[in-house]
Amino acid sequence: VVSFNFLNRETEDTIAYAADRGMGVSIMNPVGGGTLAAQTPQIMHLVRGAKSPAEVAFRYVLSTPGVTTALSGMSELGQVEENLRVASRKTPLTAVQRREMLKGLKRIEKKFMLTCTSCGYCMPCPHGVKVPENFLLFNQARFFGLLEASSKRFAALRDSKEGDGSALACRRCGSCLSKCPNDVPIIEQLDETAALLGPVEGP
Repeated sequence: VVSFNFLNRETEDTIAYAADRGMGVSIMNPVGGGTLAAQTPQIMHLVRGAKSPAEVAFRYVLSTPGVTTALSGMSELGQVEENLRVASRKTPLTAVQRREMLKGLKRIEKKFMLTCTSCGYCMPCPHGVKVPENFLLFNQARFFGLLEASSKRFAALRDSKEGDGSALACRRCGSCLSKCPNDVPIIEQLDETAALLGPVEGP
C-alpha cells in the first residue's frame, strides 16, 4: 500500500518495481485526502469530458501501470456512485488521454520551477520559515486553483507546535537569498504567499 496521486507521483517507480515482480499495489489518497476534489478549471482541463475533479484524480491513479486497487474515502452516497462509475470504466484513461494529462501536469510543474524547486538549500531559516513548504502551497493555490486547501495547510504551518513556519514569520533578513541556486526572489515571493494564503485583514 502506497500513497499516490497526480500531485504526489514520487512512488511511481515503486509501483512499477512491485508490478514487475508480480505484486499487487493498493493506492492510498488517490484524491489527496479530498484536496483534489476541489472544483477548479485547472484540474478539469487535465482530462476532457471528466465530470468532476475527483474523477480526474481517480482515473489517473487507476490508469497507472501496476495499480490494482485504489482506496478512496467516501462520506456520502453520491461519492460512492461516482467512484463506482469511474472504476467501472473499461479504460480509466486512454493512452492519448494519459499522455495529454501528463503534458498538462508538466506545463504546470514548469511554472512551479520558476518559483521554487524545493531543493532546500535556503534552509534552515533563522526565523523558522519553512520556505519550500510555503512555496509548494503557493504553487498549488496558483496553478491548480487549490486555494481553500492550501490556505488551511498554511494556517497549520502558522500554528505549528514548532512555531510559526509560515511566510508571515519572514523578517526579510535576506539570509536565504545567497543560498538559492536558482536566484528565486524568495522574500518577495514569501510576501505574495502570505498575501494569497494568509488571514484576511479587516477594514
